[in-house]
Amino acid sequence: MELLRKIWEPFRILGFLFLISAVETGCPSTPKLANAPSPSPNPVIGNLNNPINNNNNDHNVVPPSTEQAIRTFKPALAVRAASCLVCHASIQGNIVTDFGFGNSYFLQSDSTESNGGFYSNILRYISSGARTGNYEYTWQSAHVEGSVVVPHMTLSRQPSSDPTTVVAGNTLDLVDPNRHVSSMTLKQYMQSPYQTGHATAVNGQPVYFGDGESMVTGVRPPDNQDNVIDYDNLYIGAPGIAQIESLDTSNLLMAQNTIEWAQATVTDGEPSFSGLEAQGNGAAAFFEVKNSALTCYGDVLIKGNLLMQNTTIATDDKGCRLYVTGTVWIEGDINYIGNYTKYPNLQITSAKAIVMGFNPASLAFRFYNVYTDEYLRSTPALNFVCVNFTDPSQPTAAYQAGQPQPCPNNYEAIPTSANSILQDVISMNRIEASTDTNQNWDLCTPEEMHPYQHLLLNAPQVESHYCGVFTGSIIGEIVISRLFSYTTNFNFAFDSVFEEGPMPILPLFADKVPILTIQ
Repeated sequence: MELLRKIWEPFRILGFLFLISAVETGCPSTPKLANAPSPSPNPVIGNLNNPINNNNNDHNVVPPSTEQAIRTFKPALAVRAASCLVCHASIQGNIVTDFGFGNSYFLQSDSTESNGGFYSNILRYISSGARTGNYEYTWQSAHVEGSVVVPHMTLSRQPSSDPTTVVAGNTLDLVDPNRHVSSMTLKQYMQSPYQTGHATAVNGQPVYFGDGESMVTGVRPPDNQDNVIDYDNLYIGAPGIAQIESLDTSNLLMAQNTIEWAQATVTDGEPSFSGLEAQGNGAAAFFEVKNSALTCYGDVLIKGNLLMQNTTIATDDKGCRLYVTGTVWIEGDINYIGNYTKYPNLQITSAKAIVMGFNPASLAFRFYNVYTDEYLRSTPALNFVCVNFTDPSQPTAAYQAGQPQPCPNNYEAIPTSANSILQDVISMNRIEASTDTNQNWDLCTPEEMHPYQHLLLNAPQVESHYCGVFTGSIIGEIVISRLFSYTTNFNFAFDSVFEEGPMPILPLFADKVPILTIQ
């Protein structure tokens, strides 16, 4: 079966990588390589190890619908570039990731940066606390009560015509420094201990915390479930603008140069959608939830950007689903009222980005601090603009990667794709005094503690600057959250409402727009 190899091309984020130190290899011991288990002879749907066995294939197959994938696999996170997100993460639920498989930056395979980047396993410098001056691997620092779901593919030291095989010699050296094996599956690689020789470094040399442990050393699956499970077809996606607009049978979204919304479905016996108010003019126009109250029973299409501030949603057990062509900016809490028993829920899908808990200055700092460094500036096919954190609304002209940085004093470079999201947020900046002016990673004020529940988010990029437990499911290319401090965690949990509740999950997409496919 041909492997789905690429994600949504219009929105893939090329080269958003971290600069890390190269890892030396040379451990004399024979590597302890993990063996993949044999498939069950009696597979049943609903168990991650044994959904449906197809034509005696050795790998697992499930129905391809997004709803079936979410209800079966219960992902707290389905993220292609998960390395930064899992750093010190506490996750109650499963993780679905493909490490960018199908793209040139998959695992940063055969990179001289030795397996570092958003799509791999970042080797992070520790800049505070008792471990200052040392390093740690982000995947080894995660704590997961669930499994990691990945594509079935092979890492090899030799080129191959097989599209499911990738040359990744430097990556394999992390677990097999003496090169005893020529290839292994991604699952075996994740289950094998790192052997860089730095875990017990002495004489003033830095320690690499996580060396001697596998990437899934902190993964604790339920009984009779593997810590890593692989499938032939794995796709993590988000809609394009045209795909959302095409769902509108009323043609309200087809008007040029305007923002519009259209109700696609309404739950029987419930009130129609209400609560949006148009703000701004021209290119700066956007929708805002009026008086922070939204009535939403069913599916609503929104053409434009959307601001939600301390929003209360009137809905029922079948929930509210927003399909947005532009950037969604969430400030403050999301609460539920209405005709529900125990399954209220909000599902938001965006063709561009979902931003939570920033003001323009702190978002500009996030894009600079996380997405931009000297290594990134030399990445091919990536363009930048220069912004001033005090007034990021006036960026300089774009320049290409590899050129000398032309930023004037008090300006810093961010990718042009990130600047597009930033300018959307600036156009919606009607908040007189944002609660989030903090640009630090390791300080979190009480105003920034926002626990979210019954929430499904889907976008190419999800950026959060809030602390607190997120209970629901997040599906995207790159998702970055906020550490409370370097010694505490990102907190995510799958919400059982999306397994047990009667709500459809992004039903307008159905078989038209793939979001999460595991097969």
